[in-house]
Amino acid sequence: MKNQDRLEKTFAIVGSVVGICTVCFQLVLFIQLRTASVGEVLIRFFSYFTILSNIAVTICFFARAFTGSKLMLFWKKSDTKTAIAIYIFIVALLYNLVLRALWVPIGLQRWVDEMLHVLMPLLFLVYWWLFTPTSSFSWHKVARCMCCPFIYFVLVMLRGNFSNWYPYPFLDAFNHGYSKIGVAIAALLLVFFAMTLLFNWVLSIKTKKNSP
Repeated sequence: MKNQDRLEKTFAIVGSVVGICTVCFQLVLFIQLRTASVGEVLIRFFSYFTILSNIAVTICFFARAFTGSKLMLFWKKSDTKTAIAIYIFIVALLYNLVLRALWVPIGLQRWVDEMLHVLMPLLFLVYWWLFTPTSSFSWHKVARCMCCPFIYFVLVMLRGNFSNWYPYPFLDAFNHGYSKIGVAIAALLLVFFAMTLLFNWVLSIKTKKNSP
């Protein structure tokens, strides 16, 4: 058990350091290439689900690696780790299947891009599988996992209605209209729902195998 705890902490230290560097590098690049005020750029930066998911992954790693504070207990819970694993997996899935073909980053941006959408998702998914406490399946957990993406889409669309800026092209109601974007959001929520079912089911199977 001590060896497993040591391995988990080492994994978490590496993940938290990589995560902090990745998010900070992306923020610096975002500010350097800004076309709006710094305040607006910061709002836009934190409007990306990719950024929010990577920050959540980093906090989760950090909570395990460097602190024993009760304030961090939420980030160590099995349900929290599972929800974050779902979010970062969908970030990687959508980017690599849909968004990667839309632009060709160069220089440091290319490396940061791969860290955000490939390295960090892989690190956390492996961490989730190896070190997440087992947990039984419940519809209550599924519902809680769905809350964050639902709230995210609501907030992004509300702000976009006033600013005419959207973090992703498939959410751009200004150019595509609300009917098409509504269908896109419904499809994305369906993907979130399917992945939430899958991840919670997989964890419940793991629980059954590990039970005496």
